[in-house]
Amino acid sequence: MQSTLTLPPEPDSVAEARRHVRELLAYELEPDRLAEVELVVSELVTNAVRHGPGNQPLTLRLALDDAGRLLGEVEDKGDGTIEIRKQDPGTIVGGLGLPIVEQVTTDWGVYPGSTHVWFRFDP
Repeated sequence: MQSTLTLPPEPDSVAEARRHVRELLAYELEPDRLAEVELVVSELVTNAVRHGPGNQPLTLRLALDDAGRLLGEVEDKGDGTIEIRKQDPGTIVGGLGLPIVEQVTTDWGVYPGSTHVWFRFDP
């Protein structure tokens, strides 16, 4: 199974991406894993909307292989850097998305020289 969804760089795209994940994977994944995938997609699309160039569409790609491994990507066509920010104690606004992605995925990363983020969930 493979899917590509093109989204406008606006806040409503986060809900649309989550809906797409549910519709595509509801019968393929256990409920807990589905919730984790929705969370990761939501965080990455939110980051793309907030920090991406804003004038290019976003792309969400998902692929589920025969072994049950889920591969995903969110691309915003930006050219900045993506890194996990150090959190100051007491900080409650922003900066938690990538630590969540790191915690719940099997692996994730960024293609060099871009803001094109990939992630993987192993069975």
